[in-house]
Parts: sequence; structure tokens; C-alpha cells
Amino acid sequence: MANVQRFWPSQKVSNWLSTDAGISWSGSTANGIGTYSSSSEIVAESTATYDGTTLALTTSGGGIDLDGLNSSDANVLDDYEEGTFTAAITAASGTITVHGTAKIGSYVKIGQQVFIQGAIGVSAVSSPSGALNMTGLPFTPHNGLTGDADRAFNLGGIAEPSAQTLGVFGRIVDGTAAINWRGGMGETAEDSSIADVIDTSSQFYITGSYRAAT
Repeated sequence: MANVQRFWPSQKVSNWLSTDAGISWSGSTANGIGTYSSSSEIVAESTATYDGTTLALTTSGGGIDLDGLNSSDANVLDDYEEGTFTAAITAASGTITVHGTAKIGSYVKIGQQVFIQGAIGVSAVSSPSGALNMTGLPFTPHNGLTGDADRAFNLGGIAEPSAQTLGVFGRIVDGTAAINWRGGMGETAEDSSIADVIDTSSQFYITGSYRAAT
């Protein structure tokens, strides 16, 4: 007959592991999470505990790495990231050159929501006109919700244009990886061609959030 190992539910699992399987525990932290130490030892971590309802990590400088896990469950937090992005300003015709030391924005991504901010300066222009855009967003915007629910509005404004432009605002159209700058917010008509008011004194201030594709 085969030798069958039995133990009662009240018997400590740590004792069973230690005496019968050749694996021992190290540490005695209450609610400590067991981690691999060696082929014969499991360690009870004192700075990573779980009491049945709360996971606690208490080591300074530590955290939970969720970078790009891409869960298929919409209710699972599967991504967190912080970083910077390099912006560029474009016009339908002509050119706008951003300042070499004032072209970096920062972002925080939590799940699909991307929070951006920054101040972008202009160092040179050459007869810009028509539509005005800022490219270089850190993530491609989402394009899959109904009723244009992917769109983001009021992502910033423009200081010191060469001519007064009422109601300037920045928007992201669903699926378009750029902020489109327009005038006329609050007016009776939008002005989609404001690149001609940009000169070397202009500053683009951006702040807000948008939904990313993933």
C-alpha cells in the first residue's frame, strides 16, 4: 500500500511543511506574506502583510508595479506610470518651433486615464496659419466609446498671442494623438484656424486628462 500523508485541519501547515516536506518558515510576522527564500525556506515578510481585507506594504521606496498588465477586465487597475513627454507645435501651413528648454510636459497614467501638464514655449515662427495642434502626447487617445465620449476638452490655453483671440481652448478628438487648439469657447462660433496668432512670445499651458486607448 502506498504511504499516504494525512494531517488534520487544525494541524499547523508550517509544521507540516517543515517536518514532512523539508521546507521551513523563517520569521514570525503576524499576517506576513510568505515569499521564496531558498529551495528549503519560505520567509514571512514583515513589510508586506495581508490581514484578510488589507494588503499593506511599508518599505520606503517600495510599491506595486502595475506597468502595462493589460487586463481584459475593465474593472481591474492594471497600469500605473509616471513620466515626461516632448511636445511639438504644428500649423496647417508654415512652421512653429518650440523652445529648446520649454518643450517637456509631464504625465501620470492610472489605468486608461492620462493626466498631463506643462508649459511649452515658442522660439521661432515662419508664417504659421490654419489649424493649430500640439503633438507628442505620451499615449494614443481612446477611440471606441459612443457619442464622442472619448473626447477631452479644456486642456489648456495660450498666453501672449500676437492678436486677441477669445475663448482659446485645447481639445483631443477621439483617436487623434494631438491637442487641437481653437478659439471661440463660449462664443457663437468656433475658430478652428488660429495658428496665425502664434509668435515668439506665445506660451502653451496644458493641464487636464484624457482617456488612452490602452
